[in-house]
Amino acid sequence: MEFFIKKANLEFGTKVTGVEEGVMEKILSYEWKGNVRELKNAIYMAVLETKKGKIKSIKPLEEESEKDAY
Repeated sequence: MEFFIKKANLEFGTKVTGVEEGVMEKILSYEWKGNVRELKNAIYMAVLETKKGKIKSIKPLEEESEKDAY
């Protein structure tokens, strides 16, 4: 995951430093059906939204949580 964050920072000129602990737990427990490509795309989107500091949420994980709530 750090690899994707560093690569995204270089591509987008952002300064994301990592992922908050609660988000990391969700990432590790999520079933990535699209495998590494899905993870990379989710990290890239989160880096673009965060721009600086630590990632606080990742869209696919939030959407999955919303589905589970219903």
